[in-house]
Amino acid sequence: MNNKDLVLVIKREDLSNQNLLFQGFSSIEDNPAYLFKLLNKAVFAYRDDVKGDLNYKEIFTYGILANFEDNRFFVYTKHTKTSSNNAAQDTQITHKDIWSWGISERVSARDDTSGCYAIGRKFPSDKVPLHADLLNKTCRNIFVPGSIDEPKILGFLNHDAENPCRLGIAYLIATNVKEVNVNPRIKPVDSGIEKGYMVRFALLECRLNDSDVIVEPWSKAIMESLRKLYYHDGNLQK
Repeated sequence: MNNKDLVLVIKREDLSNQNLLFQGFSSIEDNPAYLFKLLNKAVFAYRDDVKGDLNYKEIFTYGILANFEDNRFFVYTKHTKTSSNNAAQDTQITHKDIWSWGISERVSARDDTSGCYAIGRKFPSDKVPLHADLLNKTCRNIFVPGSIDEPKILGFLNHDAENPCRLGIAYLIATNVKEVNVNPRIKPVDSGIEKGYMVRFALLECRLNDSDVIVEPWSKAIMESLRKLYYHDGNLQK
């Protein structure tokens, strides 16, 4: 294994001992020092060593793209396959679209060339602007016909009620998308993304409540946060 396999994690025990463990959403306004405290205890570990281990939580960003002037969010679908056996023992392949309205990025060492990331080393928070660095990675995976503003820190999300959310802690960021076209179809660079659109908040609610639609777990977990932060009285708030 090499540095490309390293991810940023924190021990659940350290979260509890430092009073950093919470459930739900914690805004940056209510807890401005949380990121500093979190990174002060976080270290890099090999992904295979901590994968699926509930003693650790992986720290990652979850980015929201929205057009605040036009009250719309960026959503996308990924294609997945599920297998099942019928009475004749033949395998039936079902294709399902997984909906998501957030883009996650691991805090990893995959792009580092300076050698500052190493196993057990703390994250160099004074060296790398975490949210800007990860949003740049995010934006390389999609193409938005327009411009994207600097990201805004929203806060943090911890959701232990559902897998795989209990294995991570999300650092929520959002940025305003100023589109060239009124209703563009987003062209994904990431081959895993089936298609993407800018849609009204009401459609997110519809997809969330549709039993025939699969919604990615972290997208489900952030909905209450988005309602409180952005959507009030039928309008999207900046």
